[in-house]
Amino acid sequence: MRAVLMDRYGGPEVLRVGQVARPTPGVGEVLIRVAAVGVNPADPKWRMGMFQGFAPLGFPHVPGYDVAGVVEQAPPGCAVAAGARVAAMLDAVRQGGYAEFAVADAENVALVPEGLDFAAAAAVPTPGLTGVQMIEEHLNARAGQTVLVTGAVGAVGRFAVHAARARGALVVAA
Repeated sequence: MRAVLMDRYGGPEVLRVGQVARPTPGVGEVLIRVAAVGVNPADPKWRMGMFQGFAPLGFPHVPGYDVAGVVEQAPPGCAVAAGARVAAMLDAVRQGGYAEFAVADAENVALVPEGLDFAAAAAVPTPGLTGVQMIEEHLNARAGQTVLVTGAVGAVGRFAVHAARARGALVVAA
């Protein structure tokens, strides 16, 4: 299958279009025919090798970990079935989103609502999860608490604002 891949760490010049084997889903994984991929601020950091001290990549490597597309194959008992429109966050180190097909843990796949296009859906997983985790897990925002969200109009900030309001917090957005 076609994919954007890299054979070494470096600048944008290390990215190339090439052929790689189509991924095979393991136990509890979903195979997705990728229609759109999200590009995250961490993508160039991975490409430049900023995480290689604790999470080295094997080469060739297909970057990208936010995708949207159609389920090609799903495990028995999975909440999504073949043919479903989904968005997913792929494994942060294995990645593989910049390709025609990608594999995601079935627990990290969500249905894409009708009317939401794949490009918009692919832009949601990482910033959405980051914003919600910041409020729910790290801050533990609750009713009556005042929460300041800096960068509230950015991707992560928007999700943080909604997550805090859903918990009943008073949100001050900057």
